[in-house]
Amino acid sequence: MVEYNAENLPFAKAEVVRLMKELLPSNRWVTEKVKIEANLLLYKILKDITLKLAEEPFATINYAMFNEAAMKYDRLDEIEAEKTRIIRSIEKIKADCDVLAEAVERKFKQD
Repeated sequence: MVEYNAENLPFAKAEVVRLMKELLPSNRWVTEKVKIEANLLLYKILKDITLKLAEEPFATINYAMFNEAAMKYDRLDEIEAEKTRIIRSIEKIKADCDVLAEAVERKFKQD
């Protein structure tokens, strides 16, 4: 396993930390491991997008191609909302089934 330090990270560590601190409350501290892993995650995302762009047959990569390649990252909020909606629907169906099962048990209860 490769040990990462500030010199061999894909992106400037200071920039990644600056962005994180910009969004975190001022009383929060970010551990070194989190700084490194955030940097590596950004690299993995960019690598994934770039590999999709590499499949394009054109010499020039345009904005539409980039948007297409990055779509799954842009739509994470939508996907999470859809997952929550589906889980709620399943829970409602399960509750309806439980009510029906109880009704059947009452109706066909043998004394």
